[in-house]
Amino acid sequence: PKVTLEGAIEAAQILTNDTIVLYGRENFIKKEEKELYKWKPWKKIPPNLEIIHCEEEITMEERPHKAFKEKPNSSIAIALRDHKEGKIDGFVSAGNTGAVMMSAAMILGRIEGVTRPALGAVLPSQNEQGRTLIIDVGANVDVKPRNLLEFAIMGSLYVKFIDEIENPRIALLSIGEEKTKGNSLTLNTYNLLQNKIDNFIGNIESGEIIKGKADVVVMDGFVGNIILKLTESIAKTLLGTFRTIVKKSVRAKIGKTFFLNEIKFVLKAYDYAEYGGAPLLGLNGNVLICHGISSVIAIKNALLFVRKIAKNKLNLKIKEKIAEMTVI
Repeated sequence: PKVTLEGAIEAAQILTNDTIVLYGRENFIKKEEKELYKWKPWKKIPPNLEIIHCEEEITMEERPHKAFKEKPNSSIAIALRDHKEGKIDGFVSAGNTGAVMMSAAMILGRIEGVTRPALGAVLPSQNEQGRTLIIDVGANVDVKPRNLLEFAIMGSLYVKFIDEIENPRIALLSIGEEKTKGNSLTLNTYNLLQNKIDNFIGNIESGEIIKGKADVVVMDGFVGNIILKLTESIAKTLLGTFRTIVKKSVRAKIGKTFFLNEIKFVLKAYDYAEYGGAPLLGLNGNVLICHGISSVIAIKNALLFVRKIAKNKLNLKIKEKIAEMTVI
């Protein structure tokens, strides 16, 4: 819990009018608190940080359905039940993704009119905001055109109110820009989005995502998960290669000195920690799922993002928009 604790402390120091609640084994958390400030006795845990003791925990290796059924007193389950009861306004987890998604769906339930919740992820891109939301990235492997329409609606509202893009451009991932390209799912979805989404710009190929052609790119979870993991892997490989070259080359070290700010900007753009986590949209709650290897910065930013989602009442806006549309 060390990283989670540090991230929560940093968020608590920023959100001084809010309370950060940590769910888990209290003795573990208290132990980390002592270790964290062992050599900094002048520092204290922020007063707006609370701990809720939970007897059980769900590990990364456990099967989501079994864990949900057999561990009702896990930190994930207790936190989500508190969220449903309004004791907390948002939930962030870097734990077992499948367990979080299943528990959230079972405990919080879907927003009225939403047939499938969806998991979004932010990728760096060359648009004005420097990022593009892709949705879905793993919550739904097999989908229908209706589901993709809902993903488009939820994704556009997230980008509008969280990234503050007034008229986000929505695109459908396919193997070509022409409306006649793709499989039966994309062909049928294209016509649906064209009729139902005002700012639908058509198909987009995977290579165009990071060029910033669209603010939201819609896809099924099978393809989305592959794209997300491939992108993360390429980014890590490129950054690792860059750091190796700088260490070995004197000329590269000199260049780094002159272009340090530019280099930091590039590294920051491709750092997942800057985006906090992936929003789970379509549920009666505010849930953000973080990477299993999240850093302190990632946890802090995730808490800031989930607060913004709650403050903007994103779920209410999704419910209203879905209700407005006659979905087939």
